[in-house]
Parts: sequence; C-alpha cells; structure tokens
Amino acid sequence: MSMFSKVSGKKKAPPAAAPSPLSGKKRALQEQEAKVQADMERCKKLVEDAPRIAEEQRRRQREEMLIRSSMTHRPTRLTTIQDRGTTLRTVNPEATHDRGLRKQRQQGRLMFFVLLLTLAAAIFYLYHTVTHG
Repeated sequence: MSMFSKVSGKKKAPPAAAPSPLSGKKRALQEQEAKVQADMERCKKLVEDAPRIAEEQRRRQREEMLIRSSMTHRPTRLTTIQDRGTTLRTVNPEATHDRGLRKQRQQGRLMFFVLLLTLAAAIFYLYHTVTHG
C-alpha cells in the first residue's frame, strides 16, 4: 500500500505544446469573428460617409458644368482660308455627302448578301457531295 499512500492534491497541468483540435477551431472562429467585425465597421463607416461623398460628387459635377457652360469656343489659330464662293454655291454640302454614304451602304449590304448566299451554296454543295458520295 505504500505505492498508493502518496496521493497528492495537485493535478497535472496538460502540456501546452499540443493544442487540442477544439482550441484550434476556437481560435479560427475568433479570427473569423474579428474579420467580420472589421468588415462591419468598414461597411458602417461607408454607409455613414455615403451622403457626404454623394454631395461632394454632385457639387463637383455642378462646378464642372458651370465651367464648361461659361467657356466659349475660340479657335487658337486659323490654318485654312475658307473660299466663300464654293460654300455659297451648295445649299447643304452635307446632304450630298450623305447621299454618297447611303449609296455605299446599300452596295455594301447587297455585296454582303451575295457573299452570304455564295457561302451557303458552297457549304450545301460540300455537304451534299460528302454525304451522298
């Protein structure tokens, strides 16, 4: 009985070197909670600052519009001399330019459809010759 007679009231402390899986999970949850708290604070600050930022943007846009509206177009240097005789002869020089562009667009569309039909015919011919030998 001498072996069992020395019972001390002290409990052995668990070794600190080997953390348990629960303490690792607890630490991970605490880190995640800290990240969530930081995100919440950032979002809260953003929500509080949003009206002030929006007002600054509106004020800046208003100032830019005032500056743009007060500016007048002043050419820095006149590089070409306009011939008044030719500009007075045509009623609307852009109208003749538009007609030429319209004609080119129509010709382009026609060419596109002709090429599209040619491609479709070639594909059909190849399909027909491959499948029917």
